[in-house]
Amino acid sequence: MIQGNVVVDFQTHVFPKKAVDLARKESGQIKVQTDSSGGLLLYDEATKERFNALPDNLFEESESRVKKMVKAGIDMEVLSFPSPGPDIFGERLALPVSRAINDEISGMIEKYPDHFTGLASLPFSKPAEAADELKRAVNDLGLKGIMTYANINGKFLDAPEFEPILKAADSLGVPLYVHPTVPVSAKSVGAQYNLNLVFGWPFDVTLTVSRLALSGKLKKLPNLKIIVPHGGAMFPFFNMRLKVLFSSYARDLAGLSSFEDPLSIFQNVYADTAIYYTPAVECAISFFTPERCVFASDYPYGDSGGMDFIERSIKCIQELKIHEEDRARIFGLNALKVLKVK
Repeated sequence: MIQGNVVVDFQTHVFPKKAVDLARKESGQIKVQTDSSGGLLLYDEATKERFNALPDNLFEESESRVKKMVKAGIDMEVLSFPSPGPDIFGERLALPVSRAINDEISGMIEKYPDHFTGLASLPFSKPAEAADELKRAVNDLGLKGIMTYANINGKFLDAPEFEPILKAADSLGVPLYVHPTVPVSAKSVGAQYNLNLVFGWPFDVTLTVSRLALSGKLKKLPNLKIIVPHGGAMFPFFNMRLKVLFSSYARDLAGLSSFEDPLSIFQNVYADTAIYYTPAVECAISFFTPERCVFASDYPYGDSGGMDFIERSIKCIQELKIHEEDRARIFGLNALKVLKVK
């Protein structure tokens, strides 16, 4: 706890070694490489880019992880698989990788139920199998939501083939966490300067969540809650641009005959606070409201084995000039409510 508040870290990642082994055996788009210090990296053959590191603490034992989080003041971690997600490993591996991830997270929860909960990984490229795996993950393994990605092999989440998965999530009442991954613009942006990771990832999340909202899918799925990582992507800063330009030009430029205020569609969209800059967190809260923001760090990425991101994330919430009731909501109570964790 921190200053008497329960703290739930909504964005913490694990990468089962079985998933690494599966990726190494498959001659697909994603390669596992070793950096100069012996650490692991993921390389994308399509974009010719090293796009994500695999820090050692992604593979750490549960006991070590719990000791670190308790020392930092974290009561519970929401475990999930980081970018790129199971589907980028290829259709043949998508389901086995998903099951390996879900089983690994379930085992960690079983060992430390007071400290861990988790999000299910699914093979979105195989919607029928994904819906079945979601039911297994929620009903049999006790996972509390879905970890998905801004695009599934280049397709945004409003694509018709993904609708059965969204409907299954709505029926089960579990949230959808939309994590960034290799953006659809990655080839155009290029591998220089690491700009895909810095700016392309949150832009891609903004596009896919906007499409979910503006397509009407969120309105048709009233029980489906969406969590947008890293300060809510572009929505807080550009929310009025969305409102004004959509209302002014949606009819003529997009050919829409009727529409409503796009901001009114975002009632079930939440943001996490893994942005590491207090004014940016304040901006996110001003748009999403304190009732729809959840604390997050993105552990174990960042310096000092992930502890730097945790410390920065905690400091941001402590520095906010808000009511203590709202601080308690953001630190943990909102996450517990969304995930239906008692």
